[in-house]
Amino acid sequence: MNIDRDKFLTEVMNECWHGVEIVDYRNNAGSSQALCKCGQGSRWKSQFNDDDFQFTQNDFSTWKCFEKLFNLLTHHDRKFEFFTKYGAIVHGDDEPKFYIEDSLIDPDKFADIAYAFLK
Repeated sequence: MNIDRDKFLTEVMNECWHGVEIVDYRNNAGSSQALCKCGQGSRWKSQFNDDDFQFTQNDFSTWKCFEKLFNLLTHHDRKFEFFTKYGAIVHGDDEPKFYIEDSLIDPDKFADIAYAFLK
């Protein structure tokens, strides 16, 4: 996980990088949960310690986030520029189809290229 990259890409997707601003705490029979500004809660912790609260963040070194990032880029305003530089665009009867270079079919590499391109 590259925190700077993953935080930037998460925010480009109009998603929340959870826990940057904790607005409240929810208590449940001896355990606590921090609430993010977007309303999502962290994992429950049995001992109250701010440093222990963890939120599930986007990790663009995973295949799950690779798919989310690819989807973002195929709908982004600069999609033609991106895929012309790092892949291919095939125009057919319907919508164009977007492909990336084989060497970028790796979550970390793809995220690094997308980060550099969008930043």
